[in-house]
Amino acid sequence: MRWAAAGAAWLLVEWSALGAPTPSHSPLRATWTAPEGCPDEASVVAAIEAMVGAAYVQEHGSELVAEAVVRGGPVRFSLDARIERSRVSEAKTMEAESCQTLADAYAVIVAFALDPASGVSLPVPVPPPSALPLASSRKQVAPPAPAETKSASERVRVAHPFRLPAFEVGPFGAVGLGMLPFPSLGVGARVSVEAGLRWELAGTYWPERFASASVGSTSAVGAYVELATVGPSVCKSFERDAVAVCIGADIGAMSGKGADVPNFSSGTSWWVAPTSAVSVRLSLTRMASLRFRLDVGVPIYRPSFVVDNIGGIDGVKAYQPAPAFGAISLEPEFLLFSTDSFGAGHDEK
Repeated sequence: MRWAAAGAAWLLVEWSALGAPTPSHSPLRATWTAPEGCPDEASVVAAIEAMVGAAYVQEHGSELVAEAVVRGGPVRFSLDARIERSRVSEAKTMEAESCQTLADAYAVIVAFALDPASGVSLPVPVPPPSALPLASSRKQVAPPAPAETKSASERVRVAHPFRLPAFEVGPFGAVGLGMLPFPSLGVGARVSVEAGLRWELAGTYWPERFASASVGSTSAVGAYVELATVGPSVCKSFERDAVAVCIGADIGAMSGKGADVPNFSSGTSWWVAPTSAVSVRLSLTRMASLRFRLDVGVPIYRPSFVVDNIGGIDGVKAYQPAPAFGAISLEPEFLLFSTDSFGAGHDEK
């Protein structure tokens, strides 16, 4: 019995030394489904990591989701691939006489989608299952060098790096405090371009609100005040674009006109205010989302609307904005398009 146990232990040690498969802890989410005889998913992922670098994959691999399905055979294969990054999804379809060619092409596409600066011009060939070396627990076997004899019909050329700035636009409604007499309701629209950071430009109109001031003990005067602004801002997204923090400014004009006064008059003043904001995004579909946003700001100019010559009193202040203001908005967003496709520049025959 002792001899049997010792033999089993020896076999276990030999199996480990010969390279029992080591579980992969790569954060790269690149799936590969192909018929029997094609390179398997592990070899495709290994080729991607060889082009990009294991350290880069460990740091940025979770930012990308890639899926590929190969159909057909044995003389003609087709590939349907999809890559999603920064909430932008792109599809690619290719055909080739060799499943190996499609594996190489898919590896190149994913590598450039993950790291445009990787500088790889040709894919690291994905070894077929029969050619995969046994992994050693003591030594890693590097993927083979690119084959010099690959035919012209099987070469994959990458001409442009992966760039997918997302263009979004949407209307919004807002409730404000501190700009106009409470409660103030505003409407507007925002357009944004997201490429690393989120660059925004919003236009908002706050319809006129009535403000009144007492004149003596028995009478009052008032003014109708309105505000229109344009607001550029830049945002940093976190938690896969679910949360964003922004800084920006509101630039516009605040105007007012007298009410309940014998001599009607009006006036306009500049409105300039640095702002900051935080937003929470709820994804509805691939092309639409809903954003809840809180903006706060401090006006540099606080125009004061004054009514003159009322009952012998000169200079009755009808309204002046607060030293700080805030606004809560609800913003539907719609993805319009992206300027580049991850497949641009890939030639496949």
